[in-house]
Amino acid sequence: NVPGWLLDKDGPISFQFRELPTLLPWLWRFFANGKPKKVNDIADMMDRLMIDNIPAYQHHLKGTGSENLLVDSHYVNVFRGATKPNLNDLAWKLRCDRNAPVHIVERPELLELEPALSDDCHSAVIIEGQARAVHPGDLCKALAEKFSANGGVIVRAEIRSLEANWDGTYTLHSDTQPRQCKKLVLAAGVWSTDLLRSLGVKLPMISERGYHVEFANPNVTLNNSIMDVAGKFVVSSMSSGVRTAGTTEFAAADAPPDYARAHSLERLTKSLLPDLNTSETNYWMGVRPSFPDSLPAIGSLPGFNNLFAAFGHSHYGM
Repeated sequence: NVPGWLLDKDGPISFQFRELPTLLPWLWRFFANGKPKKVNDIADMMDRLMIDNIPAYQHHLKGTGSENLLVDSHYVNVFRGATKPNLNDLAWKLRCDRNAPVHIVERPELLELEPALSDDCHSAVIIEGQARAVHPGDLCKALAEKFSANGGVIVRAEIRSLEANWDGTYTLHSDTQPRQCKKLVLAAGVWSTDLLRSLGVKLPMISERGYHVEFANPNVTLNNSIMDVAGKFVVSSMSSGVRTAGTTEFAAADAPPDYARAHSLERLTKSLLPDLNTSETNYWMGVRPSFPDSLPAIGSLPGFNNLFAAFGHSHYGM
């Protein structure tokens, strides 16, 4: 599907030509990971990583007063046009083979779940037992405040490089003063590769950017997270309105945002939700850290004592 997506101005993928020297080797490895056995191995690993994910967030939010920031939800994958859902297609078979609670609904049941959907939404694949964050920023703040209340200390600083010391400790060189640590968990997203480079470590992780549109006064409410299967974007009701997120833009993390991508999402969302009020919108761009096998890097880094990776989430969100 990629060539057609690249030619479509509203397609889910775009790239900047100056990124080709970095992008082509990554894409070669990405497509090599698309072989059936590798896809199944990757799916097995992600299946294990996601066990009890929702109860874990609920556990950590307990007692913060912000428990309502995580709500139960279906994941409603909506089909429009000529394409019909088929649970034997690879995307759904991977889930069914791992006992995910997946089933197909036709239009009458779909409209009971989500009355605001457009007339051309004829069916959907429902994934039950999901959850969504109604305000990801506030959820992160709640966890940070709990961390502080339990004795943790948060220091705001820009870490510019890492240094491995002879005794197995690390020095963090920052914009303020050097800081020493015995154990280091590196969770700096796509910028983790820059910091590891100062230790001589190179990893095939690239910047894969995505765009959000927030409709502040939407005039519609969604009961679940909605994925437009053809457009590859997700729409959810959140505490500040309806938010649409999606697209893949291969560009440097610090390149200026191309908000034509966000305007495209706005048009696509309006076609999915005809009664949506689009008069008040906010745009945002974020950077995903993506490896060519779509797996995150978690755990100790070979050759380095007390240095732990926690980055590279690709498209898995929380």
